[in-house]
Formats: sequence, C-alpha cells, structure tokens
Amino acid sequence: MREGIGRYIVRRLGFACLSLLGISVVTFALVHLAPGDAASGGQGSALVSREAAEAQRRLFFLDLPLFFNADPLGVLGRADRLCGRVAVHGIAGLLRCGTACAPSVAKGLRRCRSLPQHLQSSYLKHLRAAHPALPSLDESGGKKALLDRLDAARIDRIAAKLGGEDRAESDLVGLGSAAVPAVIRVLLKGQAPSADAAARVARRLVGVGGALAPGAVARRAGLKRWEEWWYQHQRDYLRFSAGARRMGHLTETRFAKWVGRIASLDFGYSLSDGRPVSEKLAEALPITLLLSLLSLLLAYVLAVPLAVHGAARKGRGDERAISLLLFALYSTPSFWMAMMLVMLLGGVGYADVFPIHGLSSPGAEELTALNWLLDRLWHLVLPVFCLSYGSLAVLSRYQRGALLDALGQDYIRTARSKGLSERRVIWRHALPNALLPMITLLGLQFPYLIGGSVIIERIFGIPGMGLLAFEAFLQRDYPLIMAVSVLSAALTLFGLLVADILYAFVDPRICLDAGKGPPS
Repeated sequence: MREGIGRYIVRRLGFACLSLLGISVVTFALVHLAPGDAASGGQGSALVSREAAEAQRRLFFLDLPLFFNADPLGVLGRADRLCGRVAVHGIAGLLRCGTACAPSVAKGLRRCRSLPQHLQSSYLKHLRAAHPALPSLDESGGKKALLDRLDAARIDRIAAKLGGEDRAESDLVGLGSAAVPAVIRVLLKGQAPSADAAARVARRLVGVGGALAPGAVARRAGLKRWEEWWYQHQRDYLRFSAGARRMGHLTETRFAKWVGRIASLDFGYSLSDGRPVSEKLAEALPITLLLSLLSLLLAYVLAVPLAVHGAARKGRGDERAISLLLFALYSTPSFWMAMMLVMLLGGVGYADVFPIHGLSSPGAEELTALNWLLDRLWHLVLPVFCLSYGSLAVLSRYQRGALLDALGQDYIRTARSKGLSERRVIWRHALPNALLPMITLLGLQFPYLIGGSVIIERIFGIPGMGLLAFEAFLQRDYPLIMAVSVLSAALTLFGLLVADILYAFVDPRICLDAGKGPPS
C-alpha cells in the first residue's frame, strides 16, 4: 500500500510539473499579447526618453523574441553584424561594445571588408583612447598582439590573481569590456578579498553596481545585485561557441529567461516600485493563505453537520428552511455581500460592530499576545465569512447528496438491523463512505478562494495576493502578474494533489498502482 502511494505521488508530481509548465506558457503568452510593454511604464507614468525606454526594454528582455530565437548572437556575432553595416551607427554600436568587439574588428579582414579603412581606424582610435593598454593595428604585428591581448584564457589567468596582485586590477581595466566575463565570474564566487577587488574592476568597466560592504547581509545583497545585472547583460559580453549558439535558439528568448527565474524562485523586479517580486509575494502570500485556509476550515466544519442534518431530516420543515438559506447564499455574489456587511456592520451606515479595513487596529503591536490575537480574529470575521459562505453552500449540498446515497446501501440496512442507533449508523458507517465528494471538492476550492480573494481583499483593504494582483493589473506590472498567476496555479495543483492522495486513506479500494484502474 505504501509503495503504491509513493509511486502515485511521484507520478502525480510529474503531471503537476507538466501542468505548471503549460500554465506558465499560456500565462506568459497572454500577458505578452496585451497592448504595450514594460518600457511604457505603469499607470500614470510620465513619458520617457528613447534611450530610457530601450534600457527598460532590455531590463525585462523585451528585445528578445518570445519563444524561439532564429539568430542568437553573443557579443562577437553582434560585432560581426555591425561590421557588415557600412554606416556610422554601426561604428557607434561597436564603440558601445567596447573591447569585447575588438577581436571581430581585428579578424574582420575577411568578413568585414565592406567596412571602410577610415571607419576601422576611427573605431580603433577611440578604442585605444579609452584603453591605452591595447596595441594598434598599425603597429608591426598589431593584429596578432591585439588578439593575444584579448585571449579569453589569458584574461581568466589575470582575473584569478585579483585580490592578490594590485597589477591585475589595472591590467583588467586596461583590457576593457572584454575582461567583464572573467571579472564577473570571480565576483560572483563571493570570496573576499577577491570579490571586493572584482567589484572595483567591474564597477569601472560597466559603471554599475555597488560596494560590497563587509557585513554578511550587505555582502549578500551586493552580490545579488551583481548577479541580477549579469543575468540581464551577459549576452553583451559572452562569446557564444557553436554549441551555445545552437542552444541559444531556445535559451536566448524571453520565455527561457523568465522560466530560468522561476526555477530559482526569482520572479524578477516589479515595474511599479522596483522591488523584487519574490519579496512582495512573501509579504502577501501568508495573508492570502491565512484567509483561504480559515475560510476552507470554516466551510468544512459547518458543511458536514449541515449535510448530516439535511440527510437525517430530509423533507422536514427545518431542513427545507436550511436548504433555502444555503441556495440564497450560493446565489449571492461575494462582492455584494461584502458591501452590505460593510454598510450594516462596519459603521458606514448603521451599526459599528466589526472593523472593515486591514488586519489589525492602529497600535496593535503594543498589545499583549492574547489581545493581539483577538484583534486579528475580529478583523478577519467579515472577510472570512464572505469567502466561506459560497463554499459552505456547495459543500453541504454535495455532502448531503452523498450521504443520502450511502444511507440507501445494503450495509446501512444491515447496521440498522443489528439495532444500532441512527446517530451511530450515520456517523460511523454512512459518513466515512460519503466523504469522497468532499475530498474531490477540496482541490477545487483553492482556485475559488484565491480568485475570490481579489475582490474581498480589495474591499476590506487587506494586503494579500488578491489586492497585489489587482494593483498589478491596473499598473500593467507584467512580472508581478505572471508571478501571481503561476503561484496561484501551483497552489491549485497542490490542492488537487492533496485531494488525490487523501482518496487512498479514506477509501482503500481505490487503486493507486500505475496502469490499473479502480475496482469494478
């Protein structure tokens, strides 16, 4: 039995991963089909310059194709393409590449013959002005000396000496952007003093980043910033090999970059305030889970007794009254119920019984633990009720139907013929065999509760995932929208997985072995 459950869990986890990947593809495609992009900013954003918009596009990989890159380029491939353009903007692009493009220009006697000699001279003149350590092509053997100077293995050997030899820093700075990949590799190892020396060199070469403070937390934050910068800009400095170019058809795309973030639980940065999306989710997710789990618990705790009462007293007046009330609750929209409760019990129009904003009162942090807990529960009464009454109506009706079906079975008549009380027959014999519909609905309640929390959290001002998603849609915060969608899907798949596993414990007749169906 345990081995069968283990195999079943592994199989279901595999299906869940594939489902999550499919949901990610659909979510990614839908978000990127929306008009506008991250370069246009959020709601109410001011007009930005063309350069700033382009930098913003590159920040979120909007300059890459969606799913397939027909011509992935590293820095050398980009330099070769620029060399083929006999235009001033091609030289400007080469200058922005820095010394990383110098090998392509030096080797360009074959592929870059269309580049006039005076433009080559102009490029090398500007390059030498910025990096005097580089030889000129006009010197004897200058081309070979330039290529030897920019050899990747030689740069790696110099970078390995960072933190131990002061000369290594000046040598790498003199080589310019061609030294960036080796310096970043040393920097991200995080070993002092090499990381500090690498940070100084990288700052001089690319003009971004920050100092690595000696504190452990500050150092981790600094390395995180450099790691994020490198993830966004590494293709501007790396030299793609033939194999890397073939892989680049799939990896150098917006979707691959985004999936790479998700695999490391890094959802990028929010467009609205620049904070990491993972930090915002870490703040909002516990609040939404608290609301959803409390609502789910309340619905199940009340649904089972109501179902038992409805099955035991079928056709009675009180049972019909409860059924009518449950149908009325089920047909009532949660947002309308929330607004009515705010008006009736929130002090807006009538009685002032419950708080209607946030999760705690002002100054709640100064209360004792018990008083703080009571204050938090008092704030949760209205939103939890608005989230749970719809589930309560559905669960109680399904459970009632399952109980009525179980009460008509032969083993129930046998139990009654033995003289067992009706209470014992229902609770000990009928109910355990009628719980399968409740378990099925358990997995389906997660998306309902998470989706419903969008409106409820907005009305009651609760800073959960619902309010976070609502604001993200208003501000067209694409990274946050995709992160919330994928996380909601993951929670839904987790709920379905839990429901499937519970089947085996509630009803051992259900077969979990691969390739076998349920018993006939």
